[in-house]
Amino acid sequence: MQFKMYSNGNCIIKDFKAGQTIIQYFRVKSANSKSQVLLNATALTNFKYRLSRNLSDEQVEQINSMVNSRGEADIKGRVRAILEQGVSLDFTSINPNPKGEDIFLENLMLVDSLLPQIIAKLLVLSYSEDTRLLKALTDRLSKINPLGFPMRSNKKQYEAKVRRFVTEVALGMLPGAPWDAAHQAFGMLVVNTKGEIDCYHIIYRNTLEDYLYTNLKFETASATRYGFGMIESESDGCQYFTLNLQLRFTK
Repeated sequence: MQFKMYSNGNCIIKDFKAGQTIIQYFRVKSANSKSQVLLNATALTNFKYRLSRNLSDEQVEQINSMVNSRGEADIKGRVRAILEQGVSLDFTSINPNPKGEDIFLENLMLVDSLLPQIIAKLLVLSYSEDTRLLKALTDRLSKINPLGFPMRSNKKQYEAKVRRFVTEVALGMLPGAPWDAAHQAFGMLVVNTKGEIDCYHIIYRNTLEDYLYTNLKFETASATRYGFGMIESESDGCQYFTLNLQLRFTK
């Protein structure tokens, strides 16, 4: 079998035994470049939460003004300050597109009907816990079990759904495009520092899932650019807070 890769991710695979030449597209990740993003932040990856009870105007002003050492919005500090008041962040929605279409929400539900709630819980944990690693946070969520899965004989309810989610993203699911469960890529090609290529093909799905699940972390994008991280009051009299989803490879 002969294998040739092009810079755009297209690969020509020649199987001499079968007498076939196949062109397949792979997502390419290079160790020689800066750690890469699996899921890019956009306004469409904003998750909206309702505060379980309203905070005072003074508390809101104090939390909304929290900044980090770089002068940027301190999202971790704001989330922790809200939770320290005994207030929970209850997931309500994901940002629709300008036409009002809930594309990302519906894409997630096509993977699993409970996936939006699971990702929303993980997002909060990524700020309240002392790690941002996807696997570690999913393990923590499984122990808390906020969705009340029985988990007596099968303790992989959360892990299985998260593993499938990151794999579908790697294979072509996007927040802004309706997804029909078809794969746009056949896997990932990981180029190491020596120029050697590791191929994670969809036909070996477990290996691909393992790689993604153990090599991703949550990352905070620009709160100013994507409009999240502020407690805001709405016409229903409730207060809301928004977090943004972005996933980056750890290396």
